Amino acid sequence: MEDAQTLLQERRWIGAMYLGGYAVECALVALICYQESTTDFRETRAFKSGIRGTEIHKLSKLIGADTLRRVKNAITLDRTDELKTAWDLVAGRWQYNKLRYCDKVGIGDQAAAQQLAKDFIAAVGRIQSFLLREQGE
Repeated sequence: MEDAQTLLQERRWIGAMYLGGYAVECALVALICYQESTTDFRETRAFKSGIRGTEIHKLSKLIGADTLRRVKNAITLDRTDELKTAWDLVAGRWQYNKLRYCDKVGIGDQAAAQQLAKDFIAAVGRIQSFLLREQGE
């Protein structure tokens, strides 16, 4: 997340979004492992049920893991709508292959790309903080 914020400050919009999305992906994997008392994702029910390979990069697959049912419900039913809005933005824009291998975010001008990246990283921060709290951090 710190690297994503640094890239954002340096006006590297795509890189910031890529690392921000990756931070959420890693936080979800870590939370699954934490809740199943393991440090090896390959030992989790999520992995054994088919979340492996490129599926690990799909935030909707990770949040859909049985282990994270309560977390998914907390986001979906958030009365403030803050977490749901943040999740929708990040999950909707986090396309790891497209962000990893492209030089544009699909937004015409620099001002729009800058605003999207800023909004995305702010949303990542909200989600990551929530997920870390779920791990007691």
